[in-house]
Amino acid sequence: MEPSLTPQRAVMIACRTLCVLFLVYAIVNFADIPSLLIGLMHYRSHGEGTGSNGYYAYWTRRYALWITSALVRGAVEFWLAGVFYRAGPRVSRFLLGDDGLKVEAVVEA
Repeated sequence: MEPSLTPQRAVMIACRTLCVLFLVYAIVNFADIPSLLIGLMHYRSHGEGTGSNGYYAYWTRRYALWITSALVRGAVEFWLAGVFYRAGPRVSRFLLGDDGLKVEAVVEA
């Protein structure tokens, strides 16, 4: 009698769980961009010549940096989700040795 949760399937479930986790993180990062853009436009609209000693320039650069980092984080997390989705057989071979080859038949079936 074969157990209902083999080590190969456990590895596959863990990889798919990480894939979903990275997808959620990517969506959260991309969803934050509109509010960051609104903040950037607010501080850019004041300009630098308002006698604020660089206050608006500081926040303009700060929001631009936040937008850039949100885009980069979201793209990397989206890429990692794809890597973990496809990495089940490779991770299984790495963790379980030659027994991990059986997981490819499970994925194809």
